[in-house]
Amino acid sequence: PLFVALSGPQGSGKTTLVKELVKELDQRVGLKAVALSADDLYLTHAEQVILANTHKSNTLLQYRGLPGTHGISLGVQVLSHLARQNEHINNSVSIPCYDKSLYQGRGDRMDELHWKTVTGPVDIVLFEGWFLGFRFNWNASTQPNWNDILSSRSESQSGSQPGFTSICTQDNLIQVLNSLVEYNQQWYPFIHAFIHIITPQLDWIYDWRWEQEQTMKHTANTCNLNTMDTVGLSRVQINDFVDRFIPVYRMCLPRLISN
Repeated sequence: PLFVALSGPQGSGKTTLVKELVKELDQRVGLKAVALSADDLYLTHAEQVILANTHKSNTLLQYRGLPGTHGISLGVQVLSHLARQNEHINNSVSIPCYDKSLYQGRGDRMDELHWKTVTGPVDIVLFEGWFLGFRFNWNASTQPNWNDILSSRSESQSGSQPGFTSICTQDNLIQVLNSLVEYNQQWYPFIHAFIHIITPQLDWIYDWRWEQEQTMKHTANTCNLNTMDTVGLSRVQINDFVDRFIPVYRMCLPRLISN
């Protein structure tokens, strides 16, 4: 199958677009497309707790979301199985599912009983994730302006709040960016084409991610998807959550867009 990676900031509509594309490709041109999200490849809650405790000094690794918080081997397993899906008529692939509403919004991978099973030939795999296509090559001769990368967010969002320097250090960020090497080496070789949704202002992500959280909580409570507390994250927690992504966007987006 053709593997297409779709990236864009949280709340930019990646998941919705992929769902619509799956339907349109089937109904209009008779192509079978499979949706895969990098979000569904996050570490389990237990694994994330271990990661956070192992790197207590790195605030960027305390919760899911950033490079380094995904199951790389799980991703390779799913991608490789999808790549071989058409080799035999009886092949099937299990697609993981991650429930972000569990553990009061911190999330956990769902039991395999709830994973989606793909059977039969596949024409296209639509792989979406906010950072897909990001690369980081450390070069001491072309060091970035760390003051700009770690500076405060705009006044409309921050007010009197501290800037990004209070959330992460240069070393914290470099550790996360270095994690991209694994994705580059193990996930990207499967991908034939990358598409990125450009967002004019990164500040919009704060509101988009909050809207996303509200929708997730409403859906989880309405459908009674689980028996655990689905209160989710508060607006303050969402802002804190998004804060941790902005320095990575600032480091990687210019190169991605220019290329």
